Amino acid sequence: MASKAVQLNERIGAVVRLDKMKGFSNSCVDFFGRQAERWMALYQEKYQFRDRLALFTEKLSARLQPPARVLDFGCGPGVMSIKVAQMGYEVVAVDAADRMIEVAERERRRCGVNNVTFSVMEASSFSFEAASFDAVICSSVLEYLDYDMALLGNLARVLKPKGVLLLSIPHKFSILGRVEDFLARIHPLRSNMGAEGWKYSARRYIANELVKRLCELSLGSFERTFFEIPVLGKLGIPLSRVSVFGLMLLISAVKEESPSLSRRNRPRCQGGIALAAKRHRPELPADSHEWQ
Repeated sequence: MASKAVQLNERIGAVVRLDKMKGFSNSCVDFFGRQAERWMALYQEKYQFRDRLALFTEKLSARLQPPARVLDFGCGPGVMSIKVAQMGYEVVAVDAADRMIEVAERERRRCGVNNVTFSVMEASSFSFEAASFDAVICSSVLEYLDYDMALLGNLARVLKPKGVLLLSIPHKFSILGRVEDFLARIHPLRSNMGAEGWKYSARRYIANELVKRLCELSLGSFERTFFEIPVLGKLGIPLSRVSVFGLMLLISAVKEESPSLSRRNRPRCQGGIALAAKRHRPELPADSHEWQ
């Protein structure tokens, strides 16, 4: 009989590889570590990366004013962490790749930013205390983990009441995402397209199902923004806001003040996005087609 973790991942349309139960594979971490300098440059060279940075920082500042303590889990080369710190937040940033942290720390020193710390941490070694952060950022991390829902539970656990979660994931119903998946299976094109990283992404998410899980973790007040098209430059930004084109989905949510409320008295998730999930068979909201 499948484990509860496997059943949960299957329910949200995930592909679970049982041979990698501890999070990131070594080859995945090594690959992204080798990309550290390139990843840093992308935030300067590519409109879609600058758009990602702007979306996260705007959503954060709209919901939470500095000073506040922010966790950036899967910080990469630290571009977003440093930007958030420059906005006045106290930032704790971690990544599984040693090289990413080296590049991030070098950039921190160059920028003269002292209110952000960088350290190496894998999802399987998550060690932060409950209710210890005012906000959590997790940008394009879950899809690389086999037991992604375990990490999601930890991210929710460390949020304080009224804390803000900013989470980005690839969503399943993007036409461009399906094209990307097809191209990733054509081996001769991989090296030419610089798309080796595609093979480490285990899944795309059905947004409604992910929102149900977030409701179960006592989050609500959802907002969503579709983003990222790897072509068309600046012209692709407005087009990426359309769900069938944008590769990625940014979900913004707030931790409920009273997660101990009984199921009968638990409030609806705010924003018309989803109802709080029932224990066994959560119901979709009437406007669920908007999240497809």
